[in-house]
Amino acid sequence: GKEATSLDSKIPAAAGKLQNTDLDWGYFTESQNTNYAQGLRDKRVYYPRGKCLGGSSILNYMAYVRGCKKDFDNWEEEGAEGWSYDEVLPFFMKSEEMQDWSHIERAPITDSVHGNSGPLTVSVKEPVNKIAHCFVDSCVALGYERGDYNDGNQDNKVSLFQTTVRNGERCDTATAFLRTASRRENLTIAIESQVTKILLSESRSEAVGVEVNQKYQIFAKKEVVLSAGAIGSPHIMLLSGIGPKAELEEVGVTCLRDMPEVGKNMEDHIALVLRYTSKKNKDIGSINTKKVEQLPGALSSLYDFMVKGSGNLTSSCYDATMFCYSKNPPVDPGPNVQIGMFCTPGNEDLFEKNLKYEENYFLKQDQLRADSEGFIFVPTLLHPRSRGKVQLKSSDPFAAPLIEPNYLDNKEDVENFIEAIEKCKEIAGTAPLNKLIEDEPILPDTLVRVHGSCDSASFWEDFVRNYANTLYHPTSTLKIGKVVNENLQVYGIPNLRIVDASIMPHVTSGNTNAPSIMIGEKGADIIVRHHGLQPAKHSYSQKKWFSFL
Repeated sequence: GKEATSLDSKIPAAAGKLQNTDLDWGYFTESQNTNYAQGLRDKRVYYPRGKCLGGSSILNYMAYVRGCKKDFDNWEEEGAEGWSYDEVLPFFMKSEEMQDWSHIERAPITDSVHGNSGPLTVSVKEPVNKIAHCFVDSCVALGYERGDYNDGNQDNKVSLFQTTVRNGERCDTATAFLRTASRRENLTIAIESQVTKILLSESRSEAVGVEVNQKYQIFAKKEVVLSAGAIGSPHIMLLSGIGPKAELEEVGVTCLRDMPEVGKNMEDHIALVLRYTSKKNKDIGSINTKKVEQLPGALSSLYDFMVKGSGNLTSSCYDATMFCYSKNPPVDPGPNVQIGMFCTPGNEDLFEKNLKYEENYFLKQDQLRADSEGFIFVPTLLHPRSRGKVQLKSSDPFAAPLIEPNYLDNKEDVENFIEAIEKCKEIAGTAPLNKLIEDEPILPDTLVRVHGSCDSASFWEDFVRNYANTLYHPTSTLKIGKVVNENLQVYGIPNLRIVDASIMPHVTSGNTNAPSIMIGEKGADIIVRHHGLQPAKHSYSQKKWFSFL
């Protein structure tokens, strides 16, 4: 990919506009599985991945969620030595530049576990939307605790979202890390350069470099570090002949190293959207198309963003969240349900362009107007039992890989999803939120007609299997203990290391951008110390956006 230089790539509220562009690989899952996506176009889940400097941190909704202490302690218990919570916490803190939001009542903070001198800015949006305030207060009324979900204990906590936003702009990893690093003499940044193969020695005993664009070979002096993400890294490994022998030979790739677990064990967070509208369509502080895209609201919002670093454009609208347990949580540690709130009613671009919902999805389509007022709940399964895979469809390195997440192939995932929906309805029915919104979410007309009502368990299972979607958090396709060791070295292939979300033993309890960055920090430390060096200390630029290439 290239550098993201468009204004939309810096405006948090424009996050959804970056999908389906040249900054996005634009993958899809397979369409043969009937357990999920039955209500989506072509019965496939759209799978955006960042195709630019900064990767998927350019496309994401900027939520900063580390996961919980039990996630990482469980990693170590399963054999990932050195990856316990106490051992990874310093690397979370190292990268963080926490802004002071201690005055925001509904976003408590535990200072002792946050960093303030790193390159990655973490902040809470101000002023807070009224509807986000009400979400937090309704959760508290139900017994959930207002607290810092990034202090290691997420259990039954609710808060405004901590986000990677700096002075109102998206703080992606290219902005945070590459801006300063690009000045170093020992770093060359090559754009429009796709790694098409890992080069092994003639004896196939070690990695010696990479092939780029099927034209160029770049050789490593010490080792090859692969950081293409939970989809891209296994794709490159497989194209290089490293993976399950039978699958490789089926698509015409010579197997150089038979590794059956490459591309397997994929875990992902799977989510739904429940859209509520305000009573009598009154202004409840949500962000709609009229406020940010149509005149005169668009001019006012753009002025606030460009001049003040504030206003409607400085948030993705993903502004509040809570973590809890279902009645039958899976064996994985940590909360297994997350409910996020988008302070926007959404529009056709979100539902039909990005989520790939069928046209005319809504029972009350006339309410989806530019001036609609409302919000969206995003109930999410954090530890689904389902496991997916990435494999090759073709030996062509420029062809998309096969992505099969196997969502909902375990009945308990469906049951936990239905329970998460009930939790959403409970929150919506609790004051002060219930004073602002209609009693029921807007639901698909087609399913309502089939079932006669939306009150039955069969309706909600059908709803889940039709509209459950990815929350864009694939992990574990090259997991520690299966493909790499605790130092992220690929088993049996010296000088080849993987440093990205694919190495997670299990997906963490929450959005995965923060733990992916932690893996980068810890991986860099492992590599530096392996070669007998000490990590250097760097100062970081906190200036506003500019192109650094």
